[in-house]
Amino acid sequence: MKTALFIMFPVPSHYNICFGFADSLRKQGYRVVFAGTPNLQTHIESQTFEFVKLPYMQEIVVANWRVALGLFIVSKFEKKDKRVRYREFLTSIDAVQYVCKTILPNEIYIDEHLNVYYLLLKATYPNCTLVNTKLPTHRVLGIPPLTCSHPFQDTARHRLYAWWLWQLFMLKYYYGSWRKKIALLGVDEQLFLRRVTAKMGIQLNAYINPYNLLHDGLVDVPIIHLVPRELEYSWYKMGANEQFFYQPYQRKPDRDDSLFWEQIKPLLDKRERGEIQLVYASLGTLSEGNTKPATLFLNRLIAAFNDLPTTHLIVADKRLFANKPENSPANVHIVDWAPQTELLPYCDLMITHGGTNSILECVQAGVRLVAYPLNLTADHPGNTARMVSNGWGEQGNLRGATQSTIRQKISQMLSDSSSIEKRKQILMPPINDWQPKMDLAKSR
Repeated sequence: MKTALFIMFPVPSHYNICFGFADSLRKQGYRVVFAGTPNLQTHIESQTFEFVKLPYMQEIVVANWRVALGLFIVSKFEKKDKRVRYREFLTSIDAVQYVCKTILPNEIYIDEHLNVYYLLLKATYPNCTLVNTKLPTHRVLGIPPLTCSHPFQDTARHRLYAWWLWQLFMLKYYYGSWRKKIALLGVDEQLFLRRVTAKMGIQLNAYINPYNLLHDGLVDVPIIHLVPRELEYSWYKMGANEQFFYQPYQRKPDRDDSLFWEQIKPLLDKRERGEIQLVYASLGTLSEGNTKPATLFLNRLIAAFNDLPTTHLIVADKRLFANKPENSPANVHIVDWAPQTELLPYCDLMITHGGTNSILECVQAGVRLVAYPLNLTADHPGNTARMVSNGWGEQGNLRGATQSTIRQKISQMLSDSSSIEKRKQILMPPINDWQPKMDLAKSR
Protein backbone atom coordinates (compact mmCIF):
# COMPACT_ATOMS: atom_id res chain seq x y z
CA MET A 1 0.00 0.00 0.00
CA LYS A 2 1.32 3.42 -0.95
CA THR A 3 1.45 6.14 1.69
CA ALA A 4 0.69 9.82 1.18
CA LEU A 5 1.86 12.25 3.87
CA PHE A 6 0.29 15.71 4.13
CA ILE A 7 2.21 18.46 5.92
CA MET A 8 -0.33 21.26 6.26
CA PHE A 9 -0.32 24.70 7.84
CA PRO A 10 -1.82 23.92 11.29
CA VAL A 11 -5.22 25.64 11.14
CA PRO A 12 -8.52 23.77 10.54
CA SER A 13 -9.45 25.57 7.30
CA HIS A 14 -6.29 24.36 5.55
CA TYR A 15 -7.13 20.77 6.45
CA ASN A 16 -10.81 21.09 5.56
CA ILE A 17 -10.21 22.10 1.96
CA CYS A 18 -7.57 19.36 1.67
CA PHE A 19 -9.78 16.49 2.86
CA GLY A 20 -11.45 16.04 -0.55
CA PHE A 21 -8.12 15.51 -2.29
CA ALA A 22 -6.90 13.23 0.50
CA ASP A 23 -10.11 11.21 0.30
CA SER A 24 -9.65 10.74 -3.46
CA LEU A 25 -6.21 9.26 -2.75
CA ARG A 26 -7.66 7.04 -0.04
CA LYS A 27 -10.24 5.68 -2.47
CA GLN A 28 -7.36 4.72 -4.76
CA GLY A 29 -5.94 2.57 -1.96
CA TYR A 30 -3.51 5.02 -0.41
CA ARG A 31 -2.77 5.17 3.27
CA VAL A 32 -3.22 8.87 4.09
CA VAL A 33 -1.43 10.49 7.03
CA PHE A 34 -1.75 14.11 8.15
CA ALA A 35 0.93 15.83 10.21
CA GLY A 36 -0.30 18.46 12.64
CA THR A 37 -0.26 19.96 16.09
CA PRO A 38 -1.91 18.09 19.00
CA ASN A 39 -4.97 20.37 19.03
CA LEU A 40 -5.82 19.18 15.49
CA GLN A 41 -5.62 15.46 16.20
CA THR A 42 -9.36 15.03 16.85
CA HIS A 43 -10.22 17.16 13.82
CA ILE A 44 -8.12 14.92 11.57
CA GLU A 45 -8.99 11.56 13.11
CA SER A 46 -12.72 12.36 13.00
CA GLN A 47 -12.37 12.05 9.21
CA THR A 48 -10.70 8.62 9.75
CA PHE A 49 -7.32 9.81 8.51
CA GLU A 50 -4.14 8.96 10.40
CA PHE A 51 -2.50 11.67 12.49
CA VAL A 52 1.14 12.21 13.37
CA LYS A 53 2.40 14.95 15.66
CA LEU A 54 4.80 17.49 14.15
CA PRO A 55 6.60 20.31 15.99
CA TYR A 56 6.49 22.99 13.29
CA MET A 57 9.18 25.40 12.22
CA GLN A 58 8.48 28.76 13.87
CA GLU A 59 8.71 32.13 12.15
CA ILE A 60 9.16 35.46 13.90
CA VAL A 61 6.59 37.99 12.69
CA VAL A 62 7.66 41.63 12.97
CA ALA A 63 4.31 43.36 12.55
CA ASN A 64 5.38 46.91 13.40
CA TRP A 65 8.32 49.02 14.55
CA ARG A 66 7.41 48.63 18.20
CA VAL A 67 7.89 44.88 17.90
CA ALA A 68 11.01 45.49 15.84
CA LEU A 69 12.52 47.66 18.57
CA GLY A 70 11.93 45.01 21.21
CA LEU A 71 13.52 42.33 19.05
CA PHE A 72 16.44 44.61 18.20
CA ILE A 73 17.23 45.10 21.89
CA VAL A 74 17.10 41.36 22.51
CA SER A 75 19.23 40.62 19.43
CA LYS A 76 21.78 43.26 20.40
CA PHE A 77 22.26 42.41 24.05
CA GLU A 78 21.22 38.75 24.40
CA LYS A 79 24.13 37.03 22.73
CA LYS A 80 22.63 33.58 23.22
CA ASP A 81 19.44 34.51 21.37
CA LYS A 82 20.85 33.84 17.90
CA ARG A 83 22.26 30.45 18.88
CA VAL A 84 19.01 29.45 20.57
CA ARG A 85 16.95 30.37 17.51
CA TYR A 86 19.33 28.53 15.18
CA ARG A 87 19.18 25.40 17.35
CA GLU A 88 15.38 25.59 17.32
CA PHE A 89 15.49 25.90 13.53
CA LEU A 90 17.67 22.79 13.22
CA THR A 91 15.47 20.94 15.71
CA SER A 92 12.40 21.64 13.58
CA ILE A 93 14.21 20.21 10.54
CA ASP A 94 15.09 17.09 12.52
CA ALA A 95 11.43 16.82 13.57
CA VAL A 96 10.01 16.77 10.05
CA GLN A 97 12.73 14.39 8.88
CA TYR A 98 11.91 12.07 11.78
CA VAL A 99 8.22 12.10 10.84
CA CYS A 100 9.10 11.16 7.26
CA LYS A 101 11.42 8.36 8.38
CA THR A 102 8.65 7.03 10.62
CA ILE A 103 5.83 7.23 8.06
CA LEU A 104 7.94 6.27 4.99
CA PRO A 105 5.77 8.16 2.49
CA ASN A 106 5.72 7.41 -1.21
CA GLU A 107 4.40 10.90 -1.83
CA ILE A 108 4.52 14.06 0.26
CA TYR A 109 2.09 16.94 -0.15
CA ILE A 110 3.28 20.15 1.50
CA ASP A 111 1.19 23.24 2.19
CA GLU A 112 2.50 26.14 0.12
CA HIS A 113 2.73 28.18 3.34
CA LEU A 114 5.36 25.66 4.46
CA ASN A 115 7.27 25.41 1.19
CA VAL A 116 10.58 25.52 3.07
CA TYR A 117 9.95 21.84 3.84
CA TYR A 118 9.91 21.13 0.10
CA LEU A 119 13.49 22.35 -0.22
CA LEU A 120 14.57 20.34 2.81
CA LEU A 121 12.86 17.06 1.87
CA LYS A 122 13.01 16.96 -1.92
CA ALA A 123 16.44 15.34 -2.17
CA THR A 124 15.41 12.40 0.02
CA TYR A 125 11.77 12.16 -1.05
CA PRO A 126 11.59 13.04 -4.78
CA ASN A 127 7.79 12.75 -5.00
CA CYS A 128 7.11 16.04 -3.24
CA THR A 129 4.32 18.36 -4.37
CA LEU A 130 3.10 21.66 -2.97
CA VAL A 131 -0.62 22.06 -2.27
CA ASN A 132 -2.19 25.49 -2.15
CA THR A 133 -5.41 25.83 -0.14
CA LYS A 134 -6.16 29.19 -1.75
CA LEU A 135 -6.38 30.65 -5.20
CA PRO A 136 -2.94 31.09 -6.81
CA THR A 137 -0.89 33.54 -4.78
CA HIS A 138 1.93 34.29 -7.23
CA ARG A 139 2.06 37.05 -9.82
CA VAL A 140 0.49 36.34 -13.21
CA LEU A 141 0.02 38.91 -15.98
CA GLY A 142 -3.34 40.63 -15.68
CA ILE A 143 -4.20 39.04 -12.32
CA PRO A 144 -4.17 41.30 -9.23
CA PRO A 145 -2.94 40.20 -5.79
CA LEU A 146 -5.55 38.45 -3.67
CA THR A 147 -5.67 41.51 -1.43
CA CYS A 148 -7.55 43.41 -4.17
CA SER A 149 -11.33 43.42 -3.65
CA HIS A 150 -12.11 45.12 -6.97
CA PRO A 151 -13.60 42.69 -9.56
CA PHE A 152 -11.35 42.65 -12.63
CA GLN A 153 -11.92 42.24 -16.34
CA ASP A 154 -9.51 41.18 -19.07
CA THR A 155 -8.79 44.68 -20.35
CA ALA A 156 -5.63 46.71 -20.91
CA ARG A 157 -6.67 49.10 -18.15
CA HIS A 158 -7.09 46.29 -15.62
CA ARG A 159 -3.83 44.64 -16.69
CA LEU A 160 -2.02 47.91 -16.03
CA TYR A 161 -3.80 48.26 -12.69
CA ALA A 162 -2.79 44.71 -11.74
CA TRP A 163 0.84 45.52 -12.56
CA TRP A 164 0.67 48.63 -10.37
CA LEU A 165 -0.86 46.70 -7.45
CA TRP A 166 1.98 44.18 -7.61
CA GLN A 167 4.54 47.02 -7.54
CA LEU A 168 2.89 48.41 -4.41
CA PHE A 169 2.90 44.92 -2.93
CA MET A 170 6.64 44.57 -3.55
CA LEU A 171 7.35 47.94 -1.93
CA LYS A 172 5.55 46.74 1.20
CA TYR A 173 7.34 43.39 0.95
CA TYR A 174 10.82 44.93 0.89
CA TYR A 175 9.88 47.40 3.61
CA GLY A 176 8.77 44.55 5.87
CA SER A 177 11.82 42.44 5.00
CA TRP A 178 14.26 45.21 5.92
CA ARG A 179 12.39 45.98 9.12
CA LYS A 180 12.77 42.34 10.13
CA LYS A 181 16.45 42.22 9.19
CA ILE A 182 17.11 45.35 11.26
CA ALA A 183 15.18 43.91 14.21
CA LEU A 184 17.11 40.63 14.14
CA LEU A 185 20.44 42.12 13.02
CA GLY A 186 20.19 40.11 9.81
CA VAL A 187 20.07 36.80 11.67
CA ASP A 188 16.62 35.62 10.58
CA GLU A 189 15.06 32.40 9.28
CA GLN A 190 16.20 33.25 5.75
CA LEU A 191 19.83 33.25 6.89
CA PHE A 192 19.36 29.93 8.69
CA LEU A 193 17.75 28.43 5.59
CA ARG A 194 20.62 29.63 3.41
CA ARG A 195 23.12 27.94 5.72
CA VAL A 196 21.28 24.63 5.63
CA THR A 197 20.47 24.60 1.91
CA ALA A 198 24.03 25.61 1.01
CA LYS A 199 25.28 22.49 2.80
CA MET A 200 22.76 20.50 0.74
CA GLY A 201 24.06 22.01 -2.50
CA ILE A 202 20.87 24.02 -3.11
CA GLN A 203 21.10 27.55 -4.52
CA LEU A 204 18.27 29.22 -2.66
CA ASN A 205 18.09 32.26 -4.94
CA ALA A 206 17.23 30.01 -7.88
CA TYR A 207 14.03 28.93 -6.11
CA ILE A 208 12.72 31.96 -4.22
CA ASN A 209 9.95 34.03 -5.81
CA PRO A 210 9.18 37.18 -3.78
CA TYR A 211 6.22 38.04 -6.04
CA ASN A 212 3.97 35.86 -3.94
CA LEU A 213 1.29 36.85 -1.44
CA LEU A 214 1.64 36.03 2.30
CA HIS A 215 5.03 34.30 1.97
CA ASP A 216 7.89 33.76 -0.46
CA GLY A 217 6.97 31.40 -3.27
CA LEU A 218 9.06 28.78 -5.04
CA VAL A 219 9.77 28.90 -8.77
CA ASP A 220 8.78 26.04 -11.11
CA VAL A 221 8.01 23.41 -8.49
CA PRO A 222 4.91 21.20 -8.84
CA ILE A 223 1.86 22.68 -7.13
CA ILE A 224 -1.81 21.73 -6.88
CA HIS A 225 -4.34 24.48 -6.20
CA LEU A 226 -7.09 22.84 -4.15
CA VAL A 227 -9.82 25.09 -5.53
CA PRO A 228 -11.91 24.89 -8.72
CA ARG A 229 -10.42 26.47 -11.81
CA GLU A 230 -13.80 28.20 -12.23
CA LEU A 231 -13.21 30.35 -9.16
CA GLU A 232 -10.14 32.05 -10.67
CA TYR A 233 -10.42 34.70 -13.37
CA SER A 234 -10.98 33.08 -16.77
CA TRP A 235 -7.86 34.66 -18.33
CA TYR A 236 -5.50 33.24 -15.70
CA LYS A 237 -2.64 31.50 -17.54
CA MET A 238 -1.66 28.32 -15.77
CA GLY A 239 2.00 27.33 -15.69
CA ALA A 240 3.25 23.90 -16.68
CA ASN A 241 3.97 23.17 -13.02
CA GLU A 242 0.40 23.94 -11.86
CA GLN A 243 -2.86 22.06 -11.66
CA PHE A 244 -6.25 22.85 -10.15
CA PHE A 245 -8.08 20.11 -8.27
CA TYR A 246 -11.24 20.44 -6.23
CA GLN A 247 -13.10 17.48 -4.82
CA PRO A 248 -16.18 18.31 -2.70
CA TYR A 249 -16.05 16.46 0.59
CA GLN A 250 -18.75 15.98 3.21
CA ARG A 251 -16.93 16.25 6.51
CA LYS A 252 -17.89 13.91 9.30
CA PRO A 253 -18.86 15.90 12.41
CA ASP A 254 -16.12 16.01 15.04
CA ARG A 255 -18.63 16.90 17.74
CA ASP A 256 -22.22 16.00 18.63
CA ASP A 257 -24.58 18.23 16.63
CA SER A 258 -27.88 16.76 17.87
CA LEU A 259 -28.53 19.67 20.27
CA PHE A 260 -28.02 22.20 17.48
CA TRP A 261 -30.57 20.52 15.21
CA GLU A 262 -33.01 20.18 18.08
CA GLN A 263 -32.77 23.92 18.77
CA ILE A 264 -33.31 25.06 15.18
CA LYS A 265 -35.95 22.48 14.16
CA PRO A 266 -38.81 24.99 14.70
CA LEU A 267 -37.05 27.39 12.32
CA LEU A 268 -36.61 24.74 9.66
CA ASP A 269 -40.28 23.77 9.96
CA LYS A 270 -41.36 27.40 9.52
CA ARG A 271 -39.10 27.81 6.51
CA GLU A 272 -40.44 24.63 4.94
CA ARG A 273 -43.97 26.02 5.29
CA GLY A 274 -42.83 29.26 3.60
CA GLU A 275 -43.39 31.39 6.70
CA ILE A 276 -39.81 32.66 7.04
CA GLN A 277 -36.51 32.95 5.22
CA LEU A 278 -33.31 31.84 6.92
CA VAL A 279 -29.96 33.63 6.88
CA TYR A 280 -26.76 32.11 8.26
CA ALA A 281 -23.75 34.23 9.26
CA SER A 282 -20.23 33.11 10.11
CA LEU A 283 -16.94 35.00 9.89
CA GLY A 284 -14.70 31.97 10.33
CA THR A 285 -11.96 31.54 12.91
CA LEU A 286 -11.03 34.99 14.17
CA SER A 287 -7.47 36.12 14.82
CA GLU A 288 -6.87 38.67 17.56
CA GLY A 289 -6.35 41.45 15.05
CA ASN A 290 -9.73 40.85 13.42
CA THR A 291 -11.84 40.27 16.53
CA LYS A 292 -12.88 43.89 17.06
CA PRO A 293 -14.05 44.70 13.49
CA ALA A 294 -15.79 41.32 13.26
CA THR A 295 -17.67 41.83 16.53
CA LEU A 296 -18.72 45.37 15.59
CA PHE A 297 -20.02 44.14 12.26
CA LEU A 298 -21.94 41.24 13.77
CA ASN A 299 -23.60 43.60 16.24
CA ARG A 300 -24.72 45.83 13.36
CA LEU A 301 -25.91 42.76 11.47
CA ILE A 302 -27.98 41.61 14.44
CA ALA A 303 -29.52 45.06 14.85
CA ALA A 304 -30.49 45.08 11.17
CA PHE A 305 -32.89 42.19 11.81
CA ASN A 306 -35.12 44.39 13.96
CA ASP A 307 -36.70 45.49 10.68
CA LEU A 308 -36.76 42.03 9.04
CA PRO A 309 -39.46 40.23 11.07
CA THR A 310 -40.06 37.38 8.60
CA THR A 311 -36.35 36.68 8.18
CA HIS A 312 -34.43 34.77 10.83
CA LEU A 313 -30.68 34.91 11.42
CA ILE A 314 -28.41 32.20 12.80
CA VAL A 315 -25.03 33.57 13.90
CA ALA A 316 -22.20 31.15 14.68
CA ASP A 317 -19.65 32.94 16.85
CA LYS A 318 -18.11 31.76 20.12
CA ARG A 319 -17.45 35.23 21.53
CA LEU A 320 -20.97 36.50 20.84
CA PHE A 321 -22.42 33.30 22.24
CA ALA A 322 -20.50 33.84 25.49
CA ASN A 323 -21.47 37.54 25.65
CA LYS A 324 -24.79 37.83 23.89
CA PRO A 325 -25.80 41.40 23.00
CA GLU A 326 -28.60 42.84 25.06
CA ASN A 327 -31.99 43.30 23.40
CA SER A 328 -31.23 40.99 20.49
CA PRO A 329 -34.26 40.64 18.19
CA ALA A 330 -36.35 37.52 18.67
CA ASN A 331 -35.55 36.45 15.12
CA VAL A 332 -31.80 36.27 15.85
CA HIS A 333 -30.33 33.01 17.15
CA ILE A 334 -26.71 33.04 18.36
CA VAL A 335 -24.84 29.73 18.62
CA ASP A 336 -21.23 28.95 19.42
CA TRP A 337 -20.92 26.53 16.50
CA ALA A 338 -22.92 25.21 13.56
CA PRO A 339 -22.42 22.26 11.18
CA GLN A 340 -22.04 24.61 8.24
CA THR A 341 -22.06 22.22 5.29
CA GLU A 342 -25.13 20.42 6.63
CA LEU A 343 -26.96 23.66 7.49
CA LEU A 344 -26.43 25.55 4.23
CA PRO A 345 -28.97 23.59 2.12
CA TYR A 346 -31.67 24.85 4.52
CA CYS A 347 -30.60 28.51 4.21
CA ASP A 348 -31.68 31.23 1.81
CA LEU A 349 -28.56 33.36 2.26
CA MET A 350 -25.16 33.25 3.93
CA ILE A 351 -23.18 36.20 5.27
CA THR A 352 -19.50 35.24 5.07
CA HIS A 353 -16.06 36.77 5.54
CA GLY A 354 -14.87 35.72 2.10
CA GLY A 355 -13.05 32.54 3.09
CA THR A 356 -12.50 29.98 0.34
CA ASN A 357 -14.30 27.14 2.12
CA SER A 358 -17.44 29.15 2.82
CA ILE A 359 -17.72 30.47 -0.74
CA LEU A 360 -17.33 27.02 -2.28
CA GLU A 361 -19.73 25.41 0.20
CA CYS A 362 -22.38 28.02 -0.66
CA VAL A 363 -21.92 27.44 -4.38
CA GLN A 364 -22.19 23.69 -3.87
CA ALA A 365 -25.39 24.13 -1.86
CA GLY A 366 -26.86 26.66 -4.32
CA VAL A 367 -27.15 29.31 -1.61
CA ARG A 368 -27.04 33.06 -2.17
CA LEU A 369 -24.13 34.71 -0.42
CA VAL A 370 -22.89 38.15 0.56
CA ALA A 371 -19.20 38.35 1.42
CA TYR A 372 -17.78 41.01 3.72
CA PRO A 373 -13.98 40.59 3.50
CA LEU A 374 -12.54 40.47 7.01
CA ASN A 375 -8.77 39.97 6.73
CA LEU A 376 -7.70 42.60 4.21
CA THR A 377 -4.08 41.39 4.14
CA ALA A 378 -5.01 37.82 3.21
CA ASP A 379 -7.11 36.27 0.42
CA HIS A 380 -10.59 37.36 1.56
CA PRO A 381 -10.77 40.45 -0.72
CA GLY A 382 -9.55 38.53 -3.78
CA ASN A 383 -11.91 35.61 -3.19
CA THR A 384 -14.80 38.04 -2.93
CA ALA A 385 -13.84 39.91 -6.11
CA ARG A 386 -13.76 36.69 -8.11
CA MET A 387 -17.04 35.54 -6.58
CA VAL A 388 -18.69 38.78 -7.74
CA SER A 389 -17.05 38.54 -11.16
CA ASN A 390 -18.49 35.04 -11.58
CA GLY A 391 -21.97 36.19 -10.55
CA TRP A 392 -22.08 33.91 -7.53
CA GLY A 393 -22.85 36.60 -4.95
CA GLU A 394 -22.40 40.17 -3.78
CA GLN A 395 -19.83 41.89 -1.60
CA GLY A 396 -20.02 44.49 1.15
CA ASN A 397 -17.67 46.61 3.25
CA LEU A 398 -17.37 44.98 6.67
CA ARG A 399 -15.81 48.01 8.33
CA GLY A 400 -17.98 50.61 6.62
CA ALA A 401 -21.35 48.85 6.48
CA THR A 402 -24.15 50.37 8.54
CA GLN A 403 -27.24 48.74 9.98
CA SER A 404 -29.24 50.27 7.13
CA THR A 405 -26.94 49.18 4.29
CA ILE A 406 -26.71 45.67 5.70
CA ARG A 407 -30.49 45.39 5.85
CA GLN A 408 -30.82 46.70 2.29
CA LYS A 409 -28.24 44.23 1.00
CA ILE A 410 -30.00 41.30 2.67
CA SER A 411 -33.42 42.34 1.38
CA GLN A 412 -32.04 42.79 -2.12
CA MET A 413 -30.39 39.36 -2.19
CA LEU A 414 -33.40 37.53 -0.74
CA SER A 415 -35.74 39.07 -3.30
CA ASP A 416 -33.49 38.30 -6.28
CA SER A 417 -34.57 34.83 -7.36
CA SER A 418 -32.46 35.04 -10.53
CA SER A 419 -29.26 35.04 -8.48
CA ILE A 420 -29.79 31.38 -7.63
CA GLU A 421 -29.78 30.44 -11.30
CA LYS A 422 -26.38 32.10 -11.73
CA ARG A 423 -24.89 29.63 -9.32
CA LYS A 424 -23.48 26.43 -10.66
CA GLN A 425 -22.24 23.39 -8.87
CA ILE A 426 -18.52 22.95 -9.20
CA LEU A 427 -17.75 19.28 -9.61
CA MET A 428 -14.28 18.31 -10.73
CA PRO A 429 -13.92 14.85 -12.27
CA PRO A 430 -12.11 12.39 -10.00
CA ILE A 431 -8.52 11.57 -10.82
CA ASN A 432 -8.01 7.86 -11.39
CA ASP A 433 -4.22 7.74 -11.30
CA TRP A 434 -2.88 10.65 -9.30
CA GLN A 435 0.89 10.67 -9.48
CA PRO A 436 3.42 13.49 -9.07
CA LYS A 437 4.15 13.35 -12.82
CA MET A 438 0.59 14.50 -13.64
CA ASP A 439 0.92 17.25 -16.22
CA LEU A 440 3.27 19.11 -13.92
CA ALA A 441 6.78 20.23 -14.60
CA LYS A 442 9.32 17.76 -13.33
CA SER A 443 10.43 18.60 -9.84
CA ARG A 444 13.68 20.44 -9.66
